[in-house]
This record gives sequence, structure tokens and C-alpha cells, in this order.
Amino acid sequence: MSETKTILLHLTDLHFGDNHSRSHTIFNFSADDISHLVIEKVKHDFTCKNLVIVLGGDITDKGAAHKYQYALDFVRKLRSGFKGYKIEFMICPGNHDIDIKNPNNSFDAFNKFSTDVTGNSKYIYTDSKTSVIHTFNNWSFLSANSMYHKIKDYGILDMSTIEANLKKAKHPVVVLTHHHLVPIYKKDSSVCRNSYDLFKLSLNYGVKLILHGHVHTSFKLDIANAKGKIKIIGSGALLPKIDTNYNNQFSIIGLNDHRVSKVITYRIIFDDANSYRPTAIKS
Repeated sequence: MSETKTILLHLTDLHFGDNHSRSHTIFNFSADDISHLVIEKVKHDFTCKNLVIVLGGDITDKGAAHKYQYALDFVRKLRSGFKGYKIEFMICPGNHDIDIKNPNNSFDAFNKFSTDVTGNSKYIYTDSKTSVIHTFNNWSFLSANSMYHKIKDYGILDMSTIEANLKKAKHPVVVLTHHHLVPIYKKDSSVCRNSYDLFKLSLNYGVKLILHGHVHTSFKLDIANAKGKIKIIGSGALLPKIDTNYNNQFSIIGLNDHRVSKVITYRIIFDDANSYRPTAIKS
């Protein structure tokens, strides 16, 4: 298998909130512990130092502005742990990133967070700007807001802006969105409603990888036609919630010049009662 040139660190469904340790992290485990664990695994698995940190939505719980500060602190911890790396970001909002106390169901707090993280206004989402594309290390990265319609019950994608951005791509494409694209559970109504349209566009425009979160569980599927193959990868929620048996995960994905070279999904476990530190195993 050819050398990895770019690493994607897919973190989704962080759900920073008000309770214990400023997040939903369970007793004795902090978000700092999780950041150290993530950094450790990236450095263990890859020597490449071109890194795309992928934040796949539901950064907070219920979108309150002050909660993004906790997420920003977490991202700063990641940055400090990856000194010497060339870092880019992919960021999209999730259903919990709408400020429900704002009468317009605003993304203002999310947009401020993304600007603070990146140092620019690339990932500002509005009613008309629903997807973003940029290039890094011979790949194109398209982030799409599956909550632009502001109805929290399900996902939907603005195909017109996605296609317009895909037409601009001069390299193989990675797509990020929040909502899952294939139903996972019986009576699963929160799935993205127009996934098939995304699949058709993606197969036509050189997409190699689609990332999502939302359902708090891992998901892997390949789709293909005569033009090529696309990997669809979903990761579980990064941070655990108190009294909730979430499937806590993160994914590390290697890219070479033309294809996905490696996919590693880690499941975070909390079995070490002596050290009070989480560990991670490949799942």
C-alpha cells in the first residue's frame, strides 16, 4: 500500500455542555484525557505530518454560545499536541449546533467558533452558503451543512451548492456532512433525506470518501459504479455522556495522492479503574 501523504482525524458529536467537567464526560474522565489519547494514537499510527482535523458537527449540546468556549479549549489542546504538523480543518454543523434560544435558529455561535478555530471566515454557514470547498495537499475537501433547513428532526443537503463546489474541484474529493446517509436503525427517521442524490453526484465528480456522524455509532460502506468507488465512514460520538452507554469513537484516515490508503477506527473504553484514564482499541 502506498505511502500516506495526508491524515484525516475525524472527530464528531462532541456535545460540549454544562455538566460535569464542562462537558458530558463521565466521572473521572475529562476532555483533556480524550485529547491526549487522540494525539497519542495519531502519532502511533502515522509518521506523516500533514493533518486535517475534521469536526463533524454537534460540537455543543443545544447550541448555546458559551459552550463553544469549551470546545475551543479542546481544539487548542489538540493543536498544541500536534506542534510541527501542518494543520487544516474541515468543519460542518450538526443539529445541536443551532442556537435554539435564538428566534431565527441561528448558526451565529457555531460560525464564531469555526472562525476562532481556523483564524478565517471559510466555515461560516448561512441560508445561502450551505457548503464549502478548499484544497490541501492535492486533495479537495467539501464540507456540507445537512442542517441548513433548520429542522432538527432530519438531515437534508443543498445539492445545488454541493454540485457547484464539486465542479470547482481539481483533485480527488473528501466530503463531510453531519447526518448519516443510510438508515441505521429500524424506524430511523433522522437520516439525510436526499442521500441518493449525493451518491450520484459524488460518483460523477471524483469523490473518494464521505464522512458523517450523528447516530453515535460506527459505519462503513463502499459504493461504486464504472467511474469509481467511494468509501462512506461514520464515527461514533467522541465524548461520553454521563449515565449513557454511547459508542465513543474517533477515526484516523490516511490519504495518498489518489486514494484512501488506511482507515482506523478507535473505540474508547473506560475499563482502567486504577489509572482513571481512558484507553482506545481498534474496532
